[in-house]
Amino acid sequence: MASKPFTPEEARRIVQCLQTPAVFLNMTTDWPALHWTVEHLSTCLTERLRFRIGKRTEDMAPLFETECSYIEATIKEFLSWTANEDESLVGPFSGYHCKELWAYADYKYITQLFQDKPAMFQDVVWSDFGFPGRDGRDSTLWIGTQGANTPCHLDSYGCNLVFQIQGRKRWHLFPPDDTHCLYPTRIPYEESSVFSQVSVVQPDLKTFPAFRRARVHTVTLQPGQVLFVPRHWWHYVESVDPVTVSVNSWIEMDMDDGARVGEALTKTIVCALKSAPSLDNNDHCPTFFKLSHQRHLLKEFESSNLKTVLVTLHFPHVFNESKCVFGRSPSSGFLSTRPRPSLHRVKTHPPHAAVKAVSPLGYVLLHDKESVTPGRCVT
Repeated sequence: MASKPFTPEEARRIVQCLQTPAVFLNMTTDWPALHWTVEHLSTCLTERLRFRIGKRTEDMAPLFETECSYIEATIKEFLSWTANEDESLVGPFSGYHCKELWAYADYKYITQLFQDKPAMFQDVVWSDFGFPGRDGRDSTLWIGTQGANTPCHLDSYGCNLVFQIQGRKRWHLFPPDDTHCLYPTRIPYEESSVFSQVSVVQPDLKTFPAFRRARVHTVTLQPGQVLFVPRHWWHYVESVDPVTVSVNSWIEMDMDDGARVGEALTKTIVCALKSAPSLDNNDHCPTFFKLSHQRHLLKEFESSNLKTVLVTLHFPHVFNESKCVFGRSPSSGFLSTRPRPSLHRVKTHPPHAAVKAVSPLGYVLLHDKESVTPGRCVT
C-alpha cells in the first residue's frame, strides 16, 4: 500500500497552523471505518437510534431540532425505509414518505453505540493526524438521507475533523470575521453552538442585508476524505446523496478557556430565563413561552446590565416578538444540553507560509507535501 501523503507529525502541524478549511486526501485508505456503510452498521448496531425527521423543500431551508419530528428506529429499519418506494412500510417509519422527508441520526456518540464492541473504536484512526490514542471513543457518528441538514452555526470552542465514509455532504463555510453578516443568535439554545438566523442557501436579503458581504467557502466532501474546520468557522451542512455516513471529532484548543467561561454564563442565563416565575400561568403553558412573561422579563432586564450581557452573548432578538423563536426540544425542553466527547487539547501556532496555499473555492486541498507549498495547491 502506498505511503500516506503526511506523517502524523506533519498532519498535526498543519492542523495547528492552518486558519482556512482544508480537505485531506488519501489519509484514510487503510482505516477500517471506511467500511462503516449503513449496510455494515445495520449488522453491528441492533439497538434503536433517535432519528430527526424533516420535510424536503426546494429552497433547502434548514430545520432546527425544535422544528423536527422524532422517531426511534434501528439502522436496519432505516435502511428498509430508504429503499422503499411507497408508503406500505410498517414499523417506526410507517406514515413517513421517504421521497418527501429526510431522516438524520446526528451526534451519536460512538463510545455509547459500541460500548459492547470496544474493538470497533480502533476503526477510527485519528492518530494518523498526530493525536495518539484518539479513536472512535472521541468521535460522533452521523447517518442521514438526502436533504438532511445541520443549520448554520459555529462551535463555541475547538476545531473539527470530519471523516466522510458513505455518500457526499456539502459544506458551506464562513470565516469568523463574517460573524456580523450571519446574524448570530442563541435561540434556540444549544450548548456550545451559536446559530445563524440566515438560511444560507436561500437567504432573505431584505431581512438580512449584511449577508451579501458574507464570504462562503463551499466544498462537497467525498468518501474517504477528511475535512478540517478551523475554530469558530461557521458551517451549514447538507447531505446530497441518498444515504450518507460520516464521523467527526472535536479537538480542544488552548484558546478555548475563555470561551468556556462565556458558555457557562450563557447557560446560567438561559436556565434563569427558563425557570423564572410567570405572571400568568393559568393555561399551564410552559412559562418561558408566554409572551406576557417575556415582556415582564424585558422590563426587569432593561433596568439592569444583564440586557447588555445578553446582546454580547448573541441574544440580540431574545425579546423581539416578531423574530424570536422559543424552541423546545422534545427530550429536554428549551435547553438542548448535548455534551461533547472529551476533547483533545492542541496548541496553536501562527500560520506558516507552507500551509497558506488556498484554492479559489476557499479551502486547501491537501493531497501531498507539495500541496502545502504556495502556488502548488490543486483546485
